[in-house]
Amino acid sequence: MDLKKRKLLISTSQSFEKVGGFLGISLSTYMGRLYSLALMLFFIFLSRTSWSIICTGHCEKQLTIKFTVLLWYSLTLLLLLSVVGTSLLRPKYFTFPFQEMFMVDSILELYGARFTAKDIFIIKYLQNIGAAVIMLLDIALNVHTVYWNSTFEITSFCLFNFYCRMCMLVMDGLFSHHINNIYLRFRELNKITIQHSRDNLSVSCIDFDVSANLGNKYNNAVVTKIRSIQHLHHRLYILAKKINANFGLQNLIMSVISLSVIIYFLHDAYYNLIQGINVSYLIPHVYLISFHVVRFFYTSYVCQRSKNEFQKMAIILHDAFLEYKSLRAEVVHFSLQLVHENLTFTALGLYEIDIPLMCSVVGAIITYFIMVIQLDTKFPSVIQNVTVINSTITTTEESCQYYNFTSAIT
Repeated sequence: MDLKKRKLLISTSQSFEKVGGFLGISLSTYMGRLYSLALMLFFIFLSRTSWSIICTGHCEKQLTIKFTVLLWYSLTLLLLLSVVGTSLLRPKYFTFPFQEMFMVDSILELYGARFTAKDIFIIKYLQNIGAAVIMLLDIALNVHTVYWNSTFEITSFCLFNFYCRMCMLVMDGLFSHHINNIYLRFRELNKITIQHSRDNLSVSCIDFDVSANLGNKYNNAVVTKIRSIQHLHHRLYILAKKINANFGLQNLIMSVISLSVIIYFLHDAYYNLIQGINVSYLIPHVYLISFHVVRFFYTSYVCQRSKNEFQKMAIILHDAFLEYKSLRAEVVHFSLQLVHENLTFTALGLYEIDIPLMCSVVGAIITYFIMVIQLDTKFPSVIQNVTVINSTITTTEESCQYYNFTSAIT
């Protein structure tokens, strides 16, 4: 089949794959792997340099804050190692399964499936625009931080954090694009099934007016179509589970990072507001909290939408085909497949990624936020604006340096 005449896009994640290549993700050539290895070693070195900044800024604070920051630092380093390390060992691990999807698309095209310009804009370009805006904001925030504190330690700290945030952005983008691609195929398959069910209804009266041979031929054709749809549905389910398994560890790490960062910055903003600090110094807090909340919500929404589209097939089958006795055996067989293939997206099987997850995350954030405040009240310590480099600078400089330090933390 000529690729130029294809009506379906194989994948919408090309932009994120290119950015990921710049970050050392999914490079399969020999030079590409050397580049990935060099990047990993370089940012491990920066993380070691950044540790002195983190310890200076937080080791004298409350135990809960120290634990949260240590958790963030450890998980960020683990994310770096898991993403780049996996790309070194298995370069195509995070890429879209092109070969498997090509076979599915070929059959879907035979049935007349196609993506509209609106689908491509929403799934591909709108998400890319949002990611580009986040990337520009992150660059501006880090440039501002380095401008006010142009030391090697602060620069290393900002580079390490920027790289890790971009890795999170790319991994979320790749995962979301891959799941969106599966969603579009499920949606087109459901449309095809509905169309064939209408065709079945429109000619069902033939059984009463023409020979039995014509009716049998028609029923055999419908059975063949149902089996073909069943096979495509199964293949899409396998691809969805494969994508979910490939991103499982990274989704788990990023979720814990997001949860710890949100709690930390809410706690930090709370005490700074109590102390009467200038509200403008909380701009980095708002940006970083928003970044992690949005990634939680969007990933959950994408997974929930694909899951809902997957489950529509059962309703379509029973509404359209179950009334025909000659097709009941095929419908029952297809239904058993749907029962055993319950599509869920999880993080290493520990929890499901869907819209109810957002309710759980909000509850967890509120609970742990209150617990942190209560622990700080039980074990009080002097809360002050901690400087990063020099503790002898003036009060105005302390506030400015505090602003720049917190703006660099993910």
